[in-house]
Amino acid sequence: MKNYSIIFSVIAITLLLLTGCGQNAAPKEEGGDTTKNNNGTTKIDTGEGKIELGNNVELPDDFPDDVYIIEGNISSLLREEKKSKLSLHIETNKSFKAAQKAYIKESKERGWSKKTTVDVPKMPTIHFEKNGRKLNVTVQHKSTTMNDKTLITLSVDKK
Repeated sequence: MKNYSIIFSVIAITLLLLTGCGQNAAPKEEGGDTTKNNNGTTKIDTGEGKIELGNNVELPDDFPDDVYIIEGNISSLLREEKKSKLSLHIETNKSFKAAQKAYIKESKERGWSKKTTVDVPKMPTIHFEKNGRKLNVTVQHKSTTMNDKTLITLSVDKK
């Protein structure tokens, strides 16, 4: 049950970020589109942004190469076109502590400066900056009856 509530929460927050509070989350009639692909992913285009959900969502070609991507399954990708921002969720088998340490180490090696950490128990968000761009990394312990996983949420400015 916890697993479904986490997935639902992630999807709900992502849709709110994409559409804005008080706005319609459905695709816009003027060019909006929803597509189900054969690989089990669903793409939604609202006209102001795009979201892709499913198992093993592919990292887009224009994803910044200076952002570390931990080994795992990308379960969602959100594009906010007007803000030139990308967000994604990655589920990994790495431990909570190992994932957190890897993002701090790898981000620094790629030239990002760690600015702050919002230290919520079992869900810290680490804020980095580089040349006026921002990278936010949230590391969340995800425990289910079948296995222990770690959920990474990345949000990065493309420009």
